[in-house]
Amino acid sequence: MTKEENQKKYLQVFLNGKQVKIKRPPMIEGIDADEYIQQNADPIWLHQHGLWEYIRDEGEMHEADNDKLNVSAR
Repeated sequence: MTKEENQKKYLQVFLNGKQVKIKRPPMIEGIDADEYIQQNADPIWLHQHGLWEYIRDEGEMHEADNDKLNVSAR
């Protein structure tokens, strides 16, 4: 395994004062997989997969929605 492949696959962090390698979290389109799901999944898919905490009410806004509004207001 080359150095570049190793850097793509693993992340080096400090744990209990020692530097260790851990697997990188899965990414979709350059963002964390959980964040991608929160932004793009519909309520039916979230319910089918037991992710009820991500289901938003009609009036409730997500952080990404607020960011979009703030950018367009400028």
